[in-house]
Amino acid sequence: MDMAHTVMVFVEWSRAEAADVSLELLSKGRGLASELKGELQAVMIGDNHQKAETILAGFGADRVCFPEHPLLLSEHAELYAEALAQLFNEKRPGIVLFGATISGNDLACRVASRLKIGLVTDCIDLSVNEQGLLLQTKLTHGGRISSTFIRPDTTPQMATVRPGVFEKKRPNLKKETKVEVFNPKLEEGLRRLRMKGRIKADPEAIVLDEAEIIVSGGRGMGSRENFELVRELAWNLGGVAGASLGAVDDELAPRKCLVGQTGTTVSPNLYVACGISGSIYHVLGMKDSKAIVAVNKNPNADIFKYSDMGLVGDAVEIMRAINTRLRAGKQPHE
Repeated sequence: MDMAHTVMVFVEWSRAEAADVSLELLSKGRGLASELKGELQAVMIGDNHQKAETILAGFGADRVCFPEHPLLLSEHAELYAEALAQLFNEKRPGIVLFGATISGNDLACRVASRLKIGLVTDCIDLSVNEQGLLLQTKLTHGGRISSTFIRPDTTPQMATVRPGVFEKKRPNLKKETKVEVFNPKLEEGLRRLRMKGRIKADPEAIVLDEAEIIVSGGRGMGSRENFELVRELAWNLGGVAGASLGAVDDELAPRKCLVGQTGTTVSPNLYVACGISGSIYHVLGMKDSKAIVAVNKNPNADIFKYSDMGLVGDAVEIMRAINTRLRAGKQPHE
């Protein structure tokens, strides 16, 4: 097997489920591996191997590698990084991909440091050139420029990728895969940090790229007071509030709510765009949403070109009416 043409994807596994970004990377990795005429391998640290094998095979993995060691049961970043560094050093894959999550970026940086190789983080696109080298595209200069990086002299070529930028394709549960166990050499002394406990995140503070429902407001909402209608609708639907760049620039919403090429790229089951014109910078951040509903008083707004359903009218009045109806529906019956 030519490992130089192998694509490896590190799979984040929690509560017996793979993270969406890992499945998205497997879907993308399947295409890259096919183009390179190589193998797609998934690497996962955790339990429930049988379920993981079925899921990861269904998303295109030709081989699933499970690093195993008693110390890895502690879910410790330093031990994970050392185990993966040993794996990559021994196997020498051509490409290694991580999700650009908090844990993914942290782990990828540690591994890159151990291997003394380059790393491009927070990518928004990946492709390979005629020489089989990975082209890694990310936003630079404050999100104003899209830059593509290539590293011909490092092995593996490693990158982290934003959640939501690639499609998570329907799994093929009939696909068979090979299973491999890797036993790294680990010592207790590698663990220099100690975990004191876990603090559960506030459900209302869920990050945009993990939300299944997002209601976003744009400059058309007009004021901070009106923007509260966006948050109310998001709450009523069990989702999260987002915003366009225009709304953020006008200080209707904080920058952490920004959806778009210069903010967070999302692909929820439902995306509601209220008072958003539909600039290409915003659309690039939400175009892969499963269902898009647009509310805008301008019937020629670009956002309607991408929506599955459109409502033409004043976004503030429509949002207020919908919230009133939803509030009424939540009232206990007399």
